[in-house]
Amino acid sequence: MFLLFLLLTHASMGQNEQVKELVSEGTRLHDQGQYEEAKAKYHAALTIDSLSTLANYELSYTDMVMGNWDEAIFFSRKVIRLHQSNLQEAFVVLGSCYDNKGEPDKAMAAFEEGLALFPKSNLLNYNLSLTALRQKSYDKAEQTAIRAIQARPFHASSHLVLAAVMQEKGERVKSMLALYYFLLVEPQSKRSALHYQTLQNLLVKGVTRENAKNINVKIPQTAVKDSLFGAAEMMVSMLAVSRLTDEGKHPDLVASFIDATKGLFGILNELKRENTGFWWDFYVTRLSSLIPSGNLEAFCYYLSSSTGDESVRNWIQQNPDKMQQLLVWMKGGAFEPVTLAGTDK
Repeated sequence: MFLLFLLLTHASMGQNEQVKELVSEGTRLHDQGQYEEAKAKYHAALTIDSLSTLANYELSYTDMVMGNWDEAIFFSRKVIRLHQSNLQEAFVVLGSCYDNKGEPDKAMAAFEEGLALFPKSNLLNYNLSLTALRQKSYDKAEQTAIRAIQARPFHASSHLVLAAVMQEKGERVKSMLALYYFLLVEPQSKRSALHYQTLQNLLVKGVTRENAKNINVKIPQTAVKDSLFGAAEMMVSMLAVSRLTDEGKHPDLVASFIDATKGLFGILNELKRENTGFWWDFYVTRLSSLIPSGNLEAFCYYLSSSTGDESVRNWIQQNPDKMQQLLVWMKGGAFEPVTLAGTDK
């Protein structure tokens, strides 16, 4: 009997190794874009062990990448039923496939089911926020984006979706704070230049020049509703007026960007005082510390590198000490995880 047990154990271990090897080959093929070949490896693994959560998950993920939504849903649900490894990832695939199929209610239900088990999951919160944004459920989208950021502060897309949510809610300053942080995390990707321009547009939003003497200022709705961030909204508008009236003051856009950023972070730091909550504790506290730390100038050039402007590139190359000091500031707390509760203003 003992010999039989040893033989069965040895056979089982051999099968497990075969499965792992086939899945490893499949993921290598997937990474090379050879999706059909990868699927063949996963199916081969499942003929050995149909209950392998790893093989079932990798198959679901490859099907999702290929746009085979129903197949991906089938295999991700199988992983969820097995309730072992790759569980969190399976909920991400399941919800994402429903979302891509145009079934947002099922997508949100899948993400929320996963969050009941993994409440601090960055990807589940992020994907739920994205789906809620598309459904115009802005409060849910804001709350879940914040949870995604709390779980993983350096996940750039979480800041980006939060910025989009706050734009939809008409809260310009909060949207800008999220964009500043997005560009801090991801300053030079293909999408960075687009969102850098969005930030620049928000800095002058509502302020237009009719002629040399007349400038129109549209008061943001938030300035009326929110006595705290509303003051910052007014400050941004006044800074924009100053930029238009003193057109010859700044020889380049980055210098103007530095002045506007310094004004915004300065007023927010004054307003912070006893205020707590995510917006104050995460964004305002961290970003406003750039001023006393002496890193604001380098920070603005770092963000402006997304434009590809030669003068920005030259400044960065000519100021290695300032860039190194900024890096020290970033390592000293800008990307540290946070455990905050509440989304109060």
